[in-house]
Amino acid sequence: MPEKIVVDVNNEYVSVGEAARTYGVVVDPVTHAADIDATNEKRAEIRAHRLKNASAGTKAPKVELNGAKEIFDWGGSLQLVEIGSGERFWKCGGCDHVLGESTHDWKSYAARGDAPMSNGQPVKFASKTKEFGLREFYCPECAELLEVLNLNRNEADVETFRYLGQ
Repeated sequence: MPEKIVVDVNNEYVSVGEAARTYGVVVDPVTHAADIDATNEKRAEIRAHRLKNASAGTKAPKVELNGAKEIFDWGGSLQLVEIGSGERFWKCGGCDHVLGESTHDWKSYAARGDAPMSNGQPVKFASKTKEFGLREFYCPECAELLEVLNLNRNEADVETFRYLGQ
């Protein structure tokens, strides 16, 4: 939703440079409008960079999702679906890539990257600490950003959720 970032740029909450770096939205500094083609290119660069630098998760099982029923949608990025056999799986909301069985934490199937705190907020507000950082989880297929955790770098991953019953 580039238009929301443009509003933030126009209200001076985010600079033109931070809009491109943090959100992948290229804003023309003269017209203050989003350049959609440049934004698409910038976001493709960001996704390629994510996958290049991420550590791979466990390979998820191949599952045919045709006709799968959506059980739960987490902000459009992550979905729990049920196939005809009654089995449930996590999938990416961006590309429908299966991220594993519902009884397992989906993060174990995701690509993972670590980033400095400054990646999560405007630089002037970002903490300079090296002790804490951002742990980012992406779809290993399309690099959709699924979740970001702010953790001590030595902490284990936090399990967001897994489905345990019907």
